[in-house]
Amino acid sequence: MAEENNGRRTLADYSTVVGPHHFNSIARPRVNAANMEMKSTLIQLVKSNQFNGLSHGSPFEHLTTFNEICNTVKIIGVPNEAIRLSLFPFSLEGNAKLWQGVEETLCQVWDRYKSLLRKTPTHGFDDATVVILFLGGLASQTKLLLDASAGGNIKCKILEEAHELIENMAIDDNEMHSERGTSPQQKGVLQLQSQDALLAQNKIITQ
Repeated sequence: MAEENNGRRTLADYSTVVGPHHFNSIARPRVNAANMEMKSTLIQLVKSNQFNGLSHGSPFEHLTTFNEICNTVKIIGVPNEAIRLSLFPFSLEGNAKLWQGVEETLCQVWDRYKSLLRKTPTHGFDDATVVILFLGGLASQTKLLLDASAGGNIKCKILEEAHELIENMAIDDNEMHSERGTSPQQKGVLQLQSQDALLAQNKIITQ
């Protein structure tokens, strides 16, 4: 690409990274094994250890227990990875299915996302993947506001620019709601305003 030739690699240039479009976007490998069947008792066992994304939950402990359960399962002709990827969606509930909940503002979801990363320091994602996965899990209105602030698509920014934009937008979002007399931790009152989204959409159209 021209941008890569100029030494400028944008988030869009990380073409091998595919962010989640919804909570069940895990790409399971194709398995040509007629005997691959997840028993209901196994699924219920996985569900007994669900991660909901709340602040008191530990993603590291969740993954450790999940792997321990998966290690007890062996299916002839089926890779262990395929078993894990087939079972993993059953191990999530609530906010863990999507980075941004319906009652979360940008500052809330960004803080929660970073908190989850800190709790799992061995997640293995590079910085670009972390940002791309975050963007892929945002509600459409929030993504629209970020795109408007970026002057188009935020993925056309390089990593440092995109990260700085998210940080600044999160700070502004927090200050805006503080000025309105609402707290970012107060539920049900901080969903992005529809008029803000319309203004953002108009800004993108008129670029």
